[in-house]
Amino acid sequence: MDVLRPEQVERLSQLLNGELSDAEAEALHAELARNPALMQAWERLLSLEQLSASLPPPVDASVVHAIATRTARPRRSRTPYFSALAAAVLLSTLWFARRDVPVEVTKTNDVTAAVRTLEGTELVDEGDAHYRLVRGTVLVDGDAHVTANGENFDVHGRALITTEPSEALAHVTDLVTPTNEVEDMIRDAKSQWAPAVVAVMVFTGSVQAADKIHAGTSFSKPAKAKALPAPEVLNARVLEGVTPPPPMQVVNVSGLNKAVIAQGTAISGCYERELKNDLTLGGELTVLLTLARDGRLLESTVSPKSTLQHLGVQQCVLGAMQQVKFPPLKDVASAQLSYTLGFSRRGEGGSELTLPADGDCDKCTYVNDRTEKVTVELGTSPSIGPADAKVTVVLFSEAECSFCIQAHGVLRELMKQYEGRVRFVYKHHPLAFHAGARPAAIALQAAAAQGRFWDMLNMTYDAPVSAETGLYDAQARALGLDLQRYRRDVEAPATAAAVDADSAQATRLGLKGVPAWVVNGREIVGHRPLEVMRETIDAELKK
Repeated sequence: MDVLRPEQVERLSQLLNGELSDAEAEALHAELARNPALMQAWERLLSLEQLSASLPPPVDASVVHAIATRTARPRRSRTPYFSALAAAVLLSTLWFARRDVPVEVTKTNDVTAAVRTLEGTELVDEGDAHYRLVRGTVLVDGDAHVTANGENFDVHGRALITTEPSEALAHVTDLVTPTNEVEDMIRDAKSQWAPAVVAVMVFTGSVQAADKIHAGTSFSKPAKAKALPAPEVLNARVLEGVTPPPPMQVVNVSGLNKAVIAQGTAISGCYERELKNDLTLGGELTVLLTLARDGRLLESTVSPKSTLQHLGVQQCVLGAMQQVKFPPLKDVASAQLSYTLGFSRRGEGGSELTLPADGDCDKCTYVNDRTEKVTVELGTSPSIGPADAKVTVVLFSEAECSFCIQAHGVLRELMKQYEGRVRFVYKHHPLAFHAGARPAAIALQAAAAQGRFWDMLNMTYDAPVSAETGLYDAQARALGLDLQRYRRDVEAPATAAAVDADSAQATRLGLKGVPAWVVNGREIVGHRPLEVMRETIDAELKK
């Protein structure tokens, strides 16, 4: 095995601690995929990182650097790699010790779990690895039982549990190493955790709650939604000679809600379009409606009391209100009333539109959860497995992004475990800002013409590529391809057109990022752990 150089040790430590830029991190992930020795060092370092918190206080930085340099230097020892790795662990421990973060370490008598809390957390140790989280945030590393806000969690691994989700998200990286994966989990949790009263984020292992929460995923229990205020008549123009009714009888709230729900798709669409750009978007929008006696909308504005302060959503909703056929008013010439709509995210880009209770329903809602299946045109894309398989898994991916590298590892394992039972299809979707992604896709397509796509795909992720030519000649030669035919196919317009057709289809399906999975028509965007993909496939096989 090659000996790690000191700069390699330092770069691994920087990656572990989140000190690299996005571009530097992606470059190092690509190098990890091509260098088995470096990847093995990285995997060992990740597994040892969780032990670093229990190490003694680190020695002086200059001593650590000397240890790293000395242990990584070529020598006759048969285990230089492990020495260098130990130095890397020391470096990461030194980094953690010098951070000024609000973290307290709770030492327990129970050896089954190590517990760490954010400052201000109230955690009751009830013995036998049972804890009651009164308030705050706790990181459990091991096997323990935690109760928080009426929810029970059996932790088997490393997990963060909090009763203050918004505060916890701001300090997750104070408790765990800020890797790309952790940052991705934080990004996904922002909108789900905002209204939550208790939340869990699982880094390794699993947590058993009402359902099993796997590594790389999170859980949140939302606060009980408060009822929206009832429509209120702010003023009314009375009819001559007619005694006006009480304000609450001027408009039929049930009829008002039914009229608005009839335009639910348009109104929800106003919110969903902006939700794509900001997954934390949500809140209440109160509109002031001036209606004529026959229900015609005379004027509409947005109340400053609205909590959904997004101009694009507001203007769009006011426009959609122009199409609503409001019910007639009772015994008044016209009236201005306030009407509140609640907007919240639901599922992958879907929404829930909440209306005021009207007597016919306790919580009137219009739900668009966007769970309808999509149809992927498979065409002649590379595939493996029975054409008539009960489950078809399609992966849109590329060869340069770090999460695609992880997804490829999951794909390879799935192909082994479901051989002969599931059909797997690969679709190219090289992103424009990854310069090497499209040449790699073209090379893969050229190899597919000679029946060696899957072998070429594995080599593209596992071995160095030729950046100079972009033709991946080394891989083609190693696979025994006809090089002259391969090079002609690489240059052929039809090969590039096949790649572009896949990307165009991904765009039509709304798949902006990679990796993106489609399992029997169900979209799953982003990298997902092997266990999550297996559960999805198994559920489809049982249908």
